[in-house]
Amino acid sequence: AETRRQVCDALGEIAQSRRVIVVASTDLLHDADYDKVTATDRQTLRHIVALDSEALIASWSYEKQVCCGIAPVLCAMDFARAQGCAEGTLLHYRNSGDDHPESRGRWVVGYGAAVFTTP
Repeated sequence: AETRRQVCDALGEIAQSRRVIVVASTDLLHDADYDKVTATDRQTLRHIVALDSEALIASWSYEKQVCCGIAPVLCAMDFARAQGCAEGTLLHYRNSGDDHPESRGRWVVGYGAAVFTTP
């Protein structure tokens, strides 16, 4: 939490003198079960676009990594909220089972894209 706050504060300082674009990237859930990945990812993306950091953190564990790289996503969410963003927009979601149905039952990985804009 301290590192997240420091990153958000540093980005806020930069944003006082210039426009800032923050990009955070992570895979979503990895699991063999296509339906589980799809449902879990959709819930994860709802937390992200709602800027609900607490719900995202509560849904994550080492056994169920809903975001492999949760820290960068949380930093982007914190910064967006600090800059006055009320919610994000989901641009697109797919998982590897959508493009490669043969991977269902073996290994499925989710990917989503969201954007946060500020006034």
